[in-house]
Amino acid sequence: MVASDSVRGKTFADEVRVSVDALSSRNDALRGAGNFEQAMRALECFYSVGFEPKALVTITATSLPDLEELLRLLIERKITRINLNGFRPIGRGAGHWEWRANTEDVREAVRRAWERCYPDRVAPPEPEKPEAQSNCGVGSFLNVMPNGDVFPCHVLTEREFRCGNVREQSLVEICRHNGLLGQLRRLDFHSLAQADERVAGLTRPGTCLGAVYAQTKG
Repeated sequence: MVASDSVRGKTFADEVRVSVDALSSRNDALRGAGNFEQAMRALECFYSVGFEPKALVTITATSLPDLEELLRLLIERKITRINLNGFRPIGRGAGHWEWRANTEDVREAVRRAWERCYPDRVAPPEPEKPEAQSNCGVGSFLNVMPNGDVFPCHVLTEREFRCGNVREQSLVEICRHNGLLGQLRRLDFHSLAQADERVAGLTRPGTCLGAVYAQTKG
């Protein structure tokens, strides 16, 4: 979930993202038993109440064989806001460079899915890559776990980064300006790097705070 800058207005979230990486068996092998069905129900639930969600698909060499069919399935269910993300070796994938999928194979799977779903429409050009920013956006995102626990991203899920639980309090309370999310949003990566050389990597565009934390904790 990408949170709005203010919690005072009626619109609290800019968008809601639900991770689903492959069809049932491959997805659940990566994310746990039952995850695929839960993700699809969540996407359909948001859509049914008028909030168009975004499917977040992380592509790995393992999930790539399902990509064409997954895209077709999502589009058939009217989930057309889809983010395709290349694998980054962070979190559970740390060190597993072999999980990266071949870029040309990904493009081919996307092309086939488009032609099947929209046979009479020309595929749009690939979007230009946005200019990389130093700060990774931590503090502006929420990662809600199945048990209701809220974390600032899908990598920073250590207990000390738990921001609250949506089954115990409202998101407005969890996202209050003086809470952990607000503190993370105000971080200046350049200042942190100047104060401690161990986190100098934070000044490189596209660097994930979660990955740096994992390398330096303890």
